[in-house]
Amino acid sequence: MQSSPQLSLIVATLGREAELARCLGSLAAQTSRDFEVVIVDQNADDRVAALLDRERLPFPLRHVRAPPGLSRARNVGLRLARGNIIGFPDDDCWYDVDIVARVLQFFAAQPSTHGLSGGGAAGAGGAPRGRFARGAQWVTAARAWTQGMSSAIFLRRQLVALVGPFDEALGVGSGTLWPAAEETDYLLRAVAGGARIWYDPRFAVHHPGNPGQPRQKILERGHRYGRAMGYVLAKHQRSRIELAYHVARALTGATLSLLRARWAEARLHAAVARGRIRGWRDGVAAHEKAAHESAASGVKQPV
Repeated sequence: MQSSPQLSLIVATLGREAELARCLGSLAAQTSRDFEVVIVDQNADDRVAALLDRERLPFPLRHVRAPPGLSRARNVGLRLARGNIIGFPDDDCWYDVDIVARVLQFFAAQPSTHGLSGGGAAGAGGAPRGRFARGAQWVTAARAWTQGMSSAIFLRRQLVALVGPFDEALGVGSGTLWPAAEETDYLLRAVAGGARIWYDPRFAVHHPGNPGQPRQKILERGHRYGRAMGYVLAKHQRSRIELAYHVARALTGATLSLLRARWAEARLHAAVARGRIRGWRDGVAAHEKAAHESAASGVKQPV
C-alpha cells in the first residue's frame, strides 16, 4: 500500500487552463516530492481532464468534481487529503522550486507549531493583491488580515480536524454578498481555538495582480472584498474600534490618492471603505438573527 505523503495541496479550479498548467508545472519542479495534489474541478466542461491527459506529472494527483464555490471546493478536497500537512494553492499561483522542501523542514523543526502562513510575492502583472506584514511573527486575531493569503497557508491535519470546514458562505462563488475572506475567517477560528500559527513572509507564493481589468470591475471587486472583510469582523465579534481602524485606513488611502490626483485609486479605496461598513452591518444583523432564533428555540447562543 502506498504511504501517505507529508503534504497535501488542495487546488480548487474554475475557468483557468493556462494558469493551472503553470501552477502544476511549478509543483512538478519541486526539489521535494513528498506531496500530493488534489484538484477540485468546478468547470462544467472537460478542460482540466484534457490538461491532465497532456501533462506527465511526477506526483500523486487526484482529480475530482465539485459545484462552484471556492470554500465548497476546498471542503471537498479536505475530505480527500491524506497528508499530515495541508495547503491551499490557488489555481493561478505558482511556487518557487524549494517551497515544499522548506515548508516540510519548518514543520519538522517546529513540532509544537500548528500552522505556517506566508506572504505573496510579485508575479506576472505586478504585485499580488493584498497587504502583508513585514516581519515574522505569530498570527493573532488583530493582525490576521495582514498575515497571509490562502495559497501560502499550511496547516497540520490535527488543526484542520479541530477547526473544521471552511465557511461556505464566504469566498469566490459562494453566491453570497461576501466573496472573499474565507482564509482569514479560518485563521481567526484557529487562533480562537488556541492554535499557534507562525507567519513568515519569506515563505512567499507568487500570485498575479489584475492587469488590464476594466475600472468598474475593479471597483466592484474592491467593494465586495471590503464587504466580506466587514462581515468577518462582525462574525468574530471584533470591536467597533477595530472596524473603525480598517475603515480609516481605506479612507486615508482615498485621501492620499486624491492629493496625488490618482482618481481611480481614490474611488477604489472609498469603495473598500463603504464595503467594510456594509459588511459589518451584514454580520451584526446575521448575529442578531441567529441569537433571536436561538432564544426562540430555547438554545443558548455560543459566545
